[in-house]
Amino acid sequence: MIIGTFEQEFTPKQRIRTNNISKEYQVLIFAFILNGFFSIFELREAFFKNQFTACSKT
Repeated sequence: MIIGTFEQEFTPKQRIRTNNISKEYQVLIFAFILNGFFSIFELREAFFKNQFTACSKT
């Protein structure tokens, strides 16, 4: 979405350059976002498990 707004401001030559960059790094950015999402999910799951065990112990 952000790349689309940037492309509207650029001239055709710059637009081609941004398209090449997005195609090269799209997979890396997608993997990075997925990695961050899953790490947050795992942290949240571990937090809820700790809360559950703490509640069950008392």
